[in-house]
Amino acid sequence: CIFFDKNTNKEASIMSETDKLVSKSRFDDGYAYPDLYHEADHMLAASAIIYTLADMRDLAWKNKKLVEEGKPILAGDLTDEDFLVPEVDPKTGYFVNPIPIAELAQFAIDNLENMKKDTEFWASNGATIGLVMKLACNAPQTRESKRISEASVSTRNIMYIDDSHGDEKEIVYAISLDDKKGRVIVNFRGTTTVQDMMVDAKITLKTFKLPHVEKKVKLHRGFYDYLFNKEMSIEDESQHEDLNKYEEIMTKVKPLLKIHPDYKLYVTGHSLGASLSSLFAFVASQDPDPLIPKPVTCVSIASTYVGNQAWREVFQVSYSMVVTIAIYFPHLLLGLFSTYYFCCMYIYIYPSFY
Repeated sequence: CIFFDKNTNKEASIMSETDKLVSKSRFDDGYAYPDLYHEADHMLAASAIIYTLADMRDLAWKNKKLVEEGKPILAGDLTDEDFLVPEVDPKTGYFVNPIPIAELAQFAIDNLENMKKDTEFWASNGATIGLVMKLACNAPQTRESKRISEASVSTRNIMYIDDSHGDEKEIVYAISLDDKKGRVIVNFRGTTTVQDMMVDAKITLKTFKLPHVEKKVKLHRGFYDYLFNKEMSIEDESQHEDLNKYEEIMTKVKPLLKIHPDYKLYVTGHSLGASLSSLFAFVASQDPDPLIPKPVTCVSIASTYVGNQAWREVFQVSYSMVVTIAIYFPHLLLGLFSTYYFCCMYIYIYPSFY
């Protein structure tokens, strides 16, 4: 376990030890890995923002539908809804106009009062909207916003977000490109819909053969199905027929890595998204395709257990560096089942900034 306390003098010594760990990484590939704290902190912000981005897009779609039907928008009227719901290029599968995180922050500031009028939206997203706003250059420089600014989250562009089915039926994920840090980032949203809850509830362990892995392992059935069961994946307008969700995501990840061969692959998520990110990162790390850079870095936030002892064994010897932050209730729940094992590094950040 590693503890970070930003309010004491212990931080410097802990960070110093962390820096030593990073500098001794067995992956001597010339990539500038940050210290462990900032490695986790950047992804923590990303894992929070995807919730609000998906809900803001839902609000934009709802408003556009009302306008098409000639009905008044009573609450949550947004300026330039097209900014949130750009067209997808059928050739590349990415947004024609990617969404810069910095501009998303400014969009939130410009539409703040109107978003507050939609009480249901604001009740779910008020806190995270505040985080998004702090990414804007003209946002007040509080301690938290300065820290986020230093994390350079605002350098990211969202290339694609899969929530086109009303995010009620399947995984919601986003793919971002961070040119400053040299990263392709896959971000999974956590438990939000009834479908997500049903996936969480499938806690029985089932033996599976993962792609690129010789040894069979027992995994949480719901998590496995969400990523690898084709029946759980809704077909995309003829583009991804016969692909499971993992394969579909990889059709968007690998072209970016081909364009940017020096970039690293990062995977993150919160809650359900954290469990999915662990599974995704592990399988990606075992992919023999030279396009996938090693290690694959996964930062999973408030993750639950994913599999059995065999899963932990194959996971820990993989080329995936996995960091888990802030383990809460879901982890404790499955901890009651002795057949589940956890396999990551714990990081606790005190006090809570989020």
